[in-house]
Amino acid sequence: MPGAARRPRWIAIAGVLAGLAGLVAGPVAAPAASAAPAASAAAPARADQIRDAQWHVDYLDLATAHTVTRGEGVTVALIDSGVDATHPDLRDNLLPGVDLVDPDNPDAWTPEEHGTLVAGVLAGHGHGPGGGDGVIGVAPAALVLPVRVSTGEDDQPGGGSVAEGVRQAVAGGATVISVSLSSERSEVDERAIEAARRADVVVVAAAGNRPDAEGVTFPAALPAVLAVGGVDRDGDLAGFSVTGPEIALTAPGDELVTTAPGDEYLVASGTSLAAPVVAGTAALVRAAHPELTADQVIHRLVATATDAGPPGRDDQYGHGVLDPVAALAADLPGMSPVPDEPDQTRQAQWHLELLDLSAAHAVTRGEGVTVGLVGAGVDGGHPDLHRNLLPGTDLVEPERPDAWTPTASGTAVAGLVAGHGNRLTDQEPGNRGVLGVAPASTLLPVRVTGPDLTDREAVDLAAEGIEWAVANGATVVCYTAGRASRDVFAEAVAAAQAADVVIVAAAGDQPGPDEVWFPAANPAVVAATAVDRDGRLVEDAVTGPEIALAAPAADLLTTAPEGGYQERTGSALAAAVIAGAAALVRAAHPELTADQVIHRLVATASDAGPPGRDDQFGHGVLDLVAALTADVPPPAPATPSTLPTSPGGDAAPPPDERDLSRPVIVVLVVAAAAALAGTAVLVVRRA
Repeated sequence: MPGAARRPRWIAIAGVLAGLAGLVAGPVAAPAASAAPAASAAAPARADQIRDAQWHVDYLDLATAHTVTRGEGVTVALIDSGVDATHPDLRDNLLPGVDLVDPDNPDAWTPEEHGTLVAGVLAGHGHGPGGGDGVIGVAPAALVLPVRVSTGEDDQPGGGSVAEGVRQAVAGGATVISVSLSSERSEVDERAIEAARRADVVVVAAAGNRPDAEGVTFPAALPAVLAVGGVDRDGDLAGFSVTGPEIALTAPGDELVTTAPGDEYLVASGTSLAAPVVAGTAALVRAAHPELTADQVIHRLVATATDAGPPGRDDQYGHGVLDPVAALAADLPGMSPVPDEPDQTRQAQWHLELLDLSAAHAVTRGEGVTVGLVGAGVDGGHPDLHRNLLPGTDLVEPERPDAWTPTASGTAVAGLVAGHGNRLTDQEPGNRGVLGVAPASTLLPVRVTGPDLTDREAVDLAAEGIEWAVANGATVVCYTAGRASRDVFAEAVAAAQAADVVIVAAAGDQPGPDEVWFPAANPAVVAATAVDRDGRLVEDAVTGPEIALAAPAADLLTTAPEGGYQERTGSALAAAVIAGAAALVRAAHPELTADQVIHRLVATASDAGPPGRDDQFGHGVLDLVAALTADVPPPAPATPSTLPTSPGGDAAPPPDERDLSRPVIVVLVVAAAAALAGTAVLVVRRA
């Protein structure tokens, strides 16, 4: 169907050569499209013969480069067919990785040929005394994160697996991604790769091996990818290397000696081998210059390349042949800045102007505050969220290492609380993407919702999630797990109060006999409602004496899974905005207790509706700048006759019954949307 992701094919090794007789133990069959004689079986080679036969090591002067760095501290994701983790030249720096072909496999340590060949070029560390024997890679001290998307045989990667592989690479902490496969252009893959670049990741891909039949293939042809062609030992363009305007660099890719499954070595050719040479060099630059952004790393690679072919950039060599030593050591001028104007996404966030967020951020952006997100999972690879997102925990699937299960509702709330925006390249404006209320705060996701949970299980996990977030360093907790139970949440609310916690919950979005939902209706909870851009209550907003504060939450543009964006409406979003506001107040006024933070929020609100507090807007609409800067008299001391009360009038526990040693704000965001098949919907999306 139009626009659907096509099944990628491998950028096949263009030839497995029979040269270097007596060196290679074991043949590799070349693909029919680029057939070459299979390497003949031979007597086992001594390992030092292997190192001597790696002509590209001397060509690139890797010995000099490795006196600067060997790639320590950098993780490179290898999206390929899996890697033989038992090979003596690979096993010491190979992470478990992810197997998208066999999800039951706990790692991507499958002895597949293609991925093992590429891994050796990228980060082989040799073996024996001082690692002096066997294959040495370009970045031998870098960590390799294999992401398996194919068996590497006749079974080619399925549609969407490349995009998922890129997302897994970003979520796994890779700052460089090497791809040696191709596909038809796919919007899904393109969006995932752009998200990776906005996440400050260098993406390198092989350009292709059939110059007589194709141009630069995808994903290498994408503007967010560094497309790599291959040269031979004389620095001439290899016969297998495709050409085109997308070529950025060329690197050795002809007759490279590298690792093969079964403790063997092979001689192979193709842009699949040239790409990891460039990816490994990117890892070296990142290790030597950790202050550089991904685009500054790319700038160093292309600006220091050795010109070849016609003067300047051309379609055969791109900017030239890679020079790792120059990329590491050259004194380069900076990249030219461009005007920092907001993009369409940022301009569509109407609530930023209503809240005067620029003025608020002149005071603080939420530095030092951790916001727990208790509810659905969050897209951990989203370019607007990844920089301040902790792994968190998944209480639904405890075997998972994090709560980065991309759901629409959890990702939406995360963006409104702490979206930090993004930029695709350093040549593009920085005001891209979603900006949250507290963009410098840290997000701690806790997943407590799932489609297979009973209502009771969901409520139990939600209460446990609040306690987990508080126990694990959250100073603001934003709860989005749906309608709650008064009895089950009583203990969690009491624990929050004991820790001097401010609890804020969405009042709900479906007026009915129950009116304000629990826990918003709990006397210790501040109930939030939603207003539109004209300051009017949104349709279906519930009302009642428990309402405490209103915030913008109609047609808000926020983050969505897979690096996307969405518009959503609902009081859960209003509570997310208030959660971000609480984080800002906590950052600007760390001396305040939770009660004093709440007092600032409600005392500075802009009155709406009937004068004074009312059942529609509570104390009024959030005024973020006033909450941060106004000279607010402290609340009256709590006495038996003047205890703090909920908006409904019930007394909260007296201060002397609370543990004030660890002030924590818990913002409970309870979505009051309609139930679908017995599961509470978190927010209402308006068309």
